[in-house]
Amino acid sequence: MFALYCERLAKIIVLISAKIQGNFIDYYTNICYNADIVSVPDSIGINIKKHRNQCDKWLFNKLNEHEFWEKDDSGNKLGVGVCSESFIYWLNEFVLKDSKEKAYIVRKSINNYDESLPTIYY
Repeated sequence: MFALYCERLAKIIVLISAKIQGNFIDYYTNICYNADIVSVPDSIGINIKKHRNQCDKWLFNKLNEHEFWEKDDSGNKLGVGVCSESFIYWLNEFVLKDSKEKAYIVRKSINNYDESLPTIYY
């Protein structure tokens, strides 16, 4: 499946995020790194770090309501679950809203990928 996307390397990026396995006390010893392959239009790929920073500002702005907030039982916002889905959602809803081309996830949680691909970290 990945071979089909090799011709579009300018559009493929790797998004790596860290998730805690177990409880917070074990944070430094139980981090699981997940790499997702996502496809974005060339115009996004060229400025991917700028778009990541803009997405972060939107995600962490407590005035914004979105599905990625982690909330306590009373509905208070505790933090944001940053993931490929949140980045793709933001791109498609705000940056690519009027575009025919959309960003999408190609593969999730992979161990091996082409390390020459543009990579962003969350």
